[in-house]
Amino acid sequence: MIGKTKKVTHIFFLLIYFVFLFIQDNIILFLCISSILFLLVYRTYSKMFKSKAETLVVLLVFSVPLSFVNILGMPYGSFPLSWFNIFILLFILSILFNKKKKSIALNGLSLISIIYGLYLCIPILISFDKIDAMQQVLNLVMFIVTIVVVNRKNFSINSKDILQLYCNVTYYISIAVIFQLVYFNFTGIITGQISFYATRVAIGYLFSDVSFLSIYLASGLVIMILTTKRYYFHINFFVIFLACVMTSARTGIVSFIIIYVLFLIVKSINQLNRNPFKYFFFLLMTPTILLFLLFIIKKTRPSDYNLSSGRIESYLSSLQLLKENWAFGVGLGVDSFFINNGQVIPHNIFVQFLVQTGILGFLLLVVILTLITINIYRSNKKYIWIWLLILLGAQFIPDIIHSRFIIVIAIILLSNNFLFSYFGKNADQDSNSTIV
Repeated sequence: MIGKTKKVTHIFFLLIYFVFLFIQDNIILFLCISSILFLLVYRTYSKMFKSKAETLVVLLVFSVPLSFVNILGMPYGSFPLSWFNIFILLFILSILFNKKKKSIALNGLSLISIIYGLYLCIPILISFDKIDAMQQVLNLVMFIVTIVVVNRKNFSINSKDILQLYCNVTYYISIAVIFQLVYFNFTGIITGQISFYATRVAIGYLFSDVSFLSIYLASGLVIMILTTKRYYFHINFFVIFLACVMTSARTGIVSFIIIYVLFLIVKSINQLNRNPFKYFFFLLMTPTILLFLLFIIKKTRPSDYNLSSGRIESYLSSLQLLKENWAFGVGLGVDSFFINNGQVIPHNIFVQFLVQTGILGFLLLVVILTLITINIYRSNKKYIWIWLLILLGAQFIPDIIHSRFIIVIAIILLSNNFLFSYFGKNADQDSNSTIV
């Protein structure tokens, strides 16, 4: 998992993510420490990857945990300029102005994404709060532009190595989450984002939504399963899993359970001919694993682990709104949705955008996500499970595009693999492997 990078560097990365929990309110210190972090990341990995674009993807990976605050450590909405925004802009420019590429090659996905971006002007115009609408569109535009420029003919990336770095960062944040909860329990001092509910304490690191954090950590678990042999004996796997549970958000752990069980079933069926006894045993064990994981959820959320928490009611009332606004929806804006409509925004990506952008906007989004899934399967089909995890999690939370890490995962998985790996065996074996 660590690869060839020095262990002392990884310890430094781990410690610096701890520090951010205590300096969020110190503007100068946060800016200085975060600058040091990304300078070290650049110096460490710029020589390992061939292109500036790849190095910028690495910087994006390391910037995700800080992307919900701006470069000064302040709330993102007060000044929406984060390190993530800076790196995504530099990444896009590095591809657009790449002298080796005479032009950006467009495919069906790119063209549909451009049409969708133009269509979003209509929901903005009819939005209740134009500023709030523009803040939501900013993330959508980053996602759309990324999809347009990250074309199979425009950009290639060493998916396996960068996914391992992504997994490393989820491990750093997992340690920080565990520390955050333990530190609060012993001292009563709040660090980072901690929310209090009637029956639970939600730990969020610096994420604006603990559900985002839970899916983010769950994606690290899936990456370990796909890239690490005997991951179930690896301490890092259990650390990330424990942190995912400690967030107290069901979204990530439930999505992981479903994807993990499906993965085991598909893998067992595909491998039955090679080692019938071993994989038939795994197939029989999947119900036991499912029940064990559900038991963990029940212990974490004893009072409401099997409840919708108002989601189903929100879906039904949102569909009532759609009757009067079926053409272009009620407009964009996440925070203003409640003020304008008297209800929380639907915790489902399809219901949300159906209500916000109307029938046409909904259909365009469905086509885009479908084409992304197809293209990922063609480019990096071994890692399709990571994308499926995020899509599944998007059915239980609002505005998954706002999560940032979905953009990073799309960049990594929509790109082709190089025929070598810095941290392991030849990557060409991965690019030609089956879905499991």
